[in-house]
Amino acid sequence: MVEIYGYLEDIWYQFFSPKGEGGGGEEYLLLLHRYNIRSGKVLDLGCGTGRVSNCLARNGFFVVGADLCSQCVKSAKSKNTNAEYVVQDYYTLGVQGKFDVILLILTYTWNDDKDKNVEFFKVMNNLLRDEGIVIFQGAVREFVVPQNPWTTARWVNDYLFITNHDLDVRTGYMKIEGEIYKKFNEDTLKLIHRKVENVYV
Repeated sequence: MVEIYGYLEDIWYQFFSPKGEGGGGEEYLLLLHRYNIRSGKVLDLGCGTGRVSNCLARNGFFVVGADLCSQCVKSAKSKNTNAEYVVQDYYTLGVQGKFDVILLILTYTWNDDKDKNVEFFKVMNNLLRDEGIVIFQGAVREFVVPQNPWTTARWVNDYLFITNHDLDVRTGYMKIEGEIYKKFNEDTLKLIHRKVENVYV
């Protein structure tokens, strides 16, 4: 079975991938226009189901989207735009050429292994044109702190996903505890997956 960040791929796809059909992504198109970028090559890392990639492809950009989740890539391809998609991680990207824009939208979290972080940004540097830009969007402490700690719960079909977040403001590390339960009948929930991780925000 394929795992993505410790989750089985089908669970990852159900719970973490936005399922917007067709629309969306215009905010990133407007952001590129603000920098007077109206065409060129874009690499969307962690593209998910292609919300942003397909929007940019429909508006004149040549886009390559990369994601670890094959189900996400299949969904992205089904939108029938000119975007190209690959199932790959950051460190083994097989894409060719240089890009004008690299998008990292809520996809990269700092690794405790500093060498991994250096390796990642070396890959980015090798893929970026001299005058290219990287759009890096991540979680920020100013957003997290007012509601810290907090819990979210969400149902998808017969599965309940519960996440507890607790940010250490001093160090910037956030502890995330995720649990997935399956509903077997009206009275029975069974824990089928649990993961604890610390991420830097």
